[in-house]
This record gives sequence, structure tokens and C-alpha cells, in this order.
Amino acid sequence: MKMNRFTLFFLLIVLCFSTSINSKEIIDLSLEQILELDITSVSFFEENKFTAASTVHVLKPKDWQRLGSRRTLDVVGFQAGTLVAPSIYGNSVVSIRGYTQIASSRGIATLLDGIPTNGVRLGSGQYITQNIQLGVLDRIEVIRGPGSAIYGSDAFHGVIAMTTFESQKDVTNITAQGGTKNYYQTAFQHSAGFENGARVNLAFSASGEKHNRTYIGQTIGTEVLKVKTKETEESQTISLKTKFRPSSTFKILSSIYFDNYDTADYPGSLFRVTDTDWSSKTMAAQVTAEKSFDSGRSFETRFYHISNHSDLSIVTSTPAKGDFQSFASSKENRSGILLTLRQPFMIDNNTRYAIGAGFESSHFQDGLIQDFPLDESPVIISKFGAEGEKRKVGHILLDAKTILPNKKWSLNYGGRLDKYSRGDIQSTPRLGLIYQHNKNTAYKLLYNNAFRAPTLGELTDRSDDELKPETLDSYELVIVKQYEAFSAEIILFENHWKDGIKIVLDSSKPRGFEYRNVGKNSSHGIETSLAWNSNLYKIDVSGSYIESKNDKTEEGHELFPRFIANIGFTRYLGNGSEISINNRIQDQLKDISSAIGSYNPETLPTYWRTDLNFKTALSSNKDLFINIINFFNVDNRNPSVLINPEGVADDAFKISTGIRMRW
Repeated sequence: MKMNRFTLFFLLIVLCFSTSINSKEIIDLSLEQILELDITSVSFFEENKFTAASTVHVLKPKDWQRLGSRRTLDVVGFQAGTLVAPSIYGNSVVSIRGYTQIASSRGIATLLDGIPTNGVRLGSGQYITQNIQLGVLDRIEVIRGPGSAIYGSDAFHGVIAMTTFESQKDVTNITAQGGTKNYYQTAFQHSAGFENGARVNLAFSASGEKHNRTYIGQTIGTEVLKVKTKETEESQTISLKTKFRPSSTFKILSSIYFDNYDTADYPGSLFRVTDTDWSSKTMAAQVTAEKSFDSGRSFETRFYHISNHSDLSIVTSTPAKGDFQSFASSKENRSGILLTLRQPFMIDNNTRYAIGAGFESSHFQDGLIQDFPLDESPVIISKFGAEGEKRKVGHILLDAKTILPNKKWSLNYGGRLDKYSRGDIQSTPRLGLIYQHNKNTAYKLLYNNAFRAPTLGELTDRSDDELKPETLDSYELVIVKQYEAFSAEIILFENHWKDGIKIVLDSSKPRGFEYRNVGKNSSHGIETSLAWNSNLYKIDVSGSYIESKNDKTEEGHELFPRFIANIGFTRYLGNGSEISINNRIQDQLKDISSAIGSYNPETLPTYWRTDLNFKTALSSNKDLFINIINFFNVDNRNPSVLINPEGVADDAFKISTGIRMRW
């Protein structure tokens, strides 16, 4: 079977290089168009690769279709300087530029049409909105590096900004897909306009999948616990957006969202865990009103609300409690109002700016835990420490850019000031100097400061109020180049992370530990990306070399790959057909972060996964596609943030096929 796959792969390569098409047939966007794609997440104004004062990667449906991605984080993880690692109950943690640990996703702002989805108790967007369906999304922007000057505490390490489906013309899109591992995915998108200028955009998508894996778990003496799982996951997302223009200078936008994510039989802790069931339901809504003026200024008011209800059921064992079945339930919500005044560039004004102010209230409403010992001992009922806790945050911010007299230099500056209800005040400045030598070359020198306030969960696991925010200083040197059919970007960066919040074991505390500001970390590295596009081929290559360490112990954060490479190749076959081959390579990383039982951290084998996508047009409005994940069925391993020796098995060979239709 393995030889057959290599033979098929060789034949596909031959096909790619032997097929000819009409050279006049324009297949894809030109590089110039790609570089000028609007970037909306780094500023209150649209930017592009040359002008953005942050390192950002923009992904659109064609990108994740060529990757054959099934989940949102499949897309996020296929870039330089980024790792997605398995975590508890089928969730994942995202690490940007080093520092992989179970709490990595704390400090990565996760936004859905601008609504913050980071949890109130845990501070992560990956635990409550793990898999916003790709079928409802129009784009994903990933900022690698701090974004606190715009987004506050959530954006300590980076930002994942998702934009849901929206069209300016009447359209209907339908996708249906099925494959091995009981995989299915459906998506429906519809946009309709009305005579009064109103427009409605509706999107719905659902997917499900099964996995069989074996985990090496907690060791007891010389005993090794191996757990075989039959993991299942299902998720659904709905997005409904409306736009209404009462006049040419006034518009009202509204949207509602629902997301459901269910998993079963995934591992869940450092101890033996079986029969897990996790369910996370999220509802969100927002209303935006924007008024434009003759001077070019605009004023925007935005209200948002998001709530989450999560349930967990597990059978587990701990040295203290023995075997028991546990049920946990939690409810939390966030609500906010944002006011923004924008002044764009004018003929006689070389400075643009946005001034903003906002207020947010968050509440961890309920957190109940019920433990039922299997030996029929009395039921133990407890609550999450953060139950009933509230937090209020007010902020003001400035986002500005000045074009200097010679027109080639620009200065990006601004920052944000946050005040928390317990009295903390935190400022996060940013500064960027950009030199655009010509329309094809830009040099950037960027500084960003960030902070992450303790989550409600971290604060309630302390006996005092001394826990301070973490802070981070980031420095970047960026070079962007474009030559007709070729573009390149090189980023050198250095980060310094102070007052890191970490778990410290302490038997005198009720839970045996507490959070303290004892961390001091740093990372530095280089990231590169190269792209070449023609009427015949499209090549995308990106990579990174990153070292991150604990500055106090001088030990490296070895769960993050020191070396990452992504190699994508697309061959246009003509008549709407194409084939894409994508490779993800990770090297020089460990399986676990610290010794456990008789195990010490071991270096994982080089991770190399090859995925294939083939698409052909059946008609002008209908495409057939085939996706193959892990074509060579390599036993790739991801690092384990849960301390599973030998890491966690990545996806084995799987194949799916589907159809896309549009009207």
C-alpha cells in the first residue's frame, strides 16, 4: 500500500508538469492584487502587507480549500511561527512564537466579526469556540505578535480574527462533503438584497468526525497506563447578518450567531480519564451604527453580547478521590459597548487617526461540579472558585499614522489605556516606523507592548490580590518585497515576557496550588514567506526558526518546534481544474515538558505531513473536489501539553470528496 501511494504521488507530479493550458487564461489573483488585499485586524483602517504595522497573515476560502482543511485551527496552524497542539476534551491550544504549554491560548484574542470570544474564567477562545465552522467564514486573519494596543488583555501573544460570510450581490452557495472516519461537512450560504437597500447574509455549516488513538497517560510507579480512545466530535455554526442604510451617510449592521461543539472520549487530564463528554454552546449578537460626515470623518457605535454554556461528564481516577464520575457545568457572558471616531487621510492632511473608548462587563455566572464516587460513597458537590465573579473594564485608545513630508516614511503610533474594576490601570503603547522605498519594497521597524490581566479563574485561586498582569515587549524588523510574479517577506523578532502567571504547587492551599507572577521568558527568531504565481503554477513557502526559553532557569520551551516549514504547490490544469500539494514540517521539539514517572522528555521524530487537494469544474457553477490528508500515512506526533509521553498521534491517512455549487 505504501508503494502504491508513492507511485500515485509520482504520477501526480508528472501530471502537474506535463499538462498545458492556454497561457492567456488568468487563473488566480496577481501577486500585486494579493499584496493589496485589505487587512482589517491590525488597525481601525484598512491596510496591506506594505503598510500594516503588525505581522499578519490573511487566509480566504480558496486557501483552506486548497489545504483541504476541516477545522478552523487546521487553517491557523498552517503558517510559520504557529503551533496548534491537542489539549483536553478535544480542544486545542494555539502557540505563537514559542512558549507552548496548556495555557498557551490564554492571551490570544479570538474574534468573531469583532466580538471577543475569549472565555471569562479561562481566558481562551479555543475552549468555548473551538471550531467555528469554515463553511460560515469569509476570511481569517492571524496576527503573530501582540495586539493589546487595539484589543487589550486578550491579545497578549496574537490575534485570530474571523469574518463571517457576507456578499454585496445575491448569491447562494452550497457545499456537501463526506469521507473516511465518518467525516461529513455541509455548508449553506445565501445573500439577498431588497429594494430599500437592505441586505441579509445567512450562513450555516455543520461537520462531524471520528478518530481512534492510543495515549500513554499517567504512570504509577513502573506501571504505564495506555488508553485507547474512539473520539468523536460534532459542531454546528450559524451566522445571520443584516445591513440597512436609512441614508447615504448612515448605516446599521446587526448580526446574531450560534455555535455548538460536542466531543466524546477525548482525554481530559494528567490522570486516567475515560468516557468523557464535552458540550459547549455559544450565542452572540451585536449591533453597529455608523454615521459618515462630509469632512470624511465617521462615528461608530457598537454593542455586543456573548454567552457560553459548557457541560462536562467524565469517569476518572485521582490518588485523593479514587474512581468517580464527575459532572461539571458552567455559564459565563461578556457584554460591551465601543465608540470610535475615525478621521482618514485628506488632501491637506497627512495624518489619519481613530480615537476609541469602550466599556465591557463580564460575569462567570455558574460553575457547579458534582463528583459521584463509584464505590457509592456520598456525592461531593463543589463549585468553581470563580463562580459569581464579575469584572468591569473601561478603556480609551488612539490608533494613528502620519505620512512624513518625503512621502516614503510613515510613523504608526498609538496605544490603549485599560482600567479594571479592582483598580488596576494598564497602558499598552505601540510604535512603527515604515519606509516604503518604492511601490514594491517596504522596510518596517515595529514595537508593540502587551499585557494580560489575570483571568477570573487565576484570581480566585489565590488568597490575596497580589497577582499582577503579565507584560510583554515585542520588537520586529520586517522586509517586504514584490517582483512581478514573486514576493517575499522576512521578519526578525525578539520578545521579552515578564511577570508570567504560572501554577505553583503549594500544599497549604485548598486546591494544592496557586497562581503566582514567577515567570520570565523570552523568544527570538526569524520568519520567512515566499510566493510565486503564474498562469501555470502557484507556489507558497513559509518557515520559521524560533528559540524560546525560561529566562530564570535557562531551559528552553521545547514543546514548540524550533523549525517549521510549510510548502504549498498548486498546478492549474485549465478549465477550472487544479491540484494542490501541501507539506507541513516540524522539527526539534519534545514530547512532554517535564519528567513524569519513569519518563523523561524525549525529542519527537521530524513531523512531515503531505496533503493533496484536487478540484475540477463540472460546470460553470459546480465543482467536484477530493481531499487527502496525510497521503503517505506517516505516524506524525504532536507535543502533549497534558504530559502524554511519546506525544499525541496526528491524523492518519483519510480521504474525502465533495461538491460545491453556487447560483
